[in-house]
Amino acid sequence: MNDLPRLLKPYYSIEETFKRLNLAGANLDTEGDIYLLASENNISIHVLLHYPATLLKDSLYKPHFQRNVETPILMIPRYLFKGDIRHAIGKVEAEHVDTEHVDRENEDSYRDFLSDRQEEKGLEEPVFELLSNQRPLTVKPMKVAVDYSRHIRGMYAEPEEYDFFNEIFNSHLPAAVNFEDEAYYVCRPHYYLDKVRHKVTFKDGRIFYPRYQIENDAVHFCVEDKAFFITKASIQNFEREYLGVNHGLDTIEKPPYLDCENEYYAREIEIAIEAHTAIFSNNEGNNNASSSARVRTWLEKKYPNNSDAFYERITTVVLPKKNK
Repeated sequence: MNDLPRLLKPYYSIEETFKRLNLAGANLDTEGDIYLLASENNISIHVLLHYPATLLKDSLYKPHFQRNVETPILMIPRYLFKGDIRHAIGKVEAEHVDTEHVDRENEDSYRDFLSDRQEEKGLEEPVFELLSNQRPLTVKPMKVAVDYSRHIRGMYAEPEEYDFFNEIFNSHLPAAVNFEDEAYYVCRPHYYLDKVRHKVTFKDGRIFYPRYQIENDAVHFCVEDKAFFITKASIQNFEREYLGVNHGLDTIEKPPYLDCENEYYAREIEIAIEAHTAIFSNNEGNNNASSSARVRTWLEKKYPNNSDAFYERITTVVLPKKNK
């Protein structure tokens, strides 16, 4: 398959993917076979998020359920409460204010939140802004259900993988996506209408003015319009795994630390690179688990019967680190 054209774009339509895989020897009958492959988890389908939006990390924010459907779903920093958000918050109320003071007060509240977070090592502002003039993001929609398991009516469960083929997207629940192997809520700035803002009062007396609210339409329209795409990485992974296409990887001269015939061969470096590629490039493993859990599970399955110290060493090397 050395005559295959190179994959240059970051993502491809269903039609383009169908034609590409047939060129690579897949022998698919219709474009619908791409969805069949996806339903068997052999290939990964994404949507293009191209609406202006703000992505907030699930690990750092929690949507707050309110019974009134006219009230926006407000995003509360997890740092501000411990345990159950429904137990921590006393009330959420609409508050009439003088609009000339709203932005400054809300900014002060949010700046205090960020200032407090800086005291915790490694924590940064958990916001990713998608502007209308930027290239769309390839994301995987996630579902957020209402959790009644602890008899607390209205608790939102954590985001889970969304099944394109067996579930109906619920536009009334918080919108979440998997972006770069992290769960994010799709939000927009919390607007003030008719001089009204929302005020969150915690049971311990603290007050917080939410800066963001859920934006459901962005993800809902992507799913409704079936704006489905396959990423370059997913196509390459399928071709390697099922069609024997190596994309030239085998022809590249290996560095000494990856050459098992070389005296400077480093087995654990090779395993770490293999694990990093599998998890963060080929999207293997359970997307609902944390990155560290995915790496550890992959290692235990691929390299069983090793010591805990071995798994810890490799996991530490594999996990992405933020540049300071």
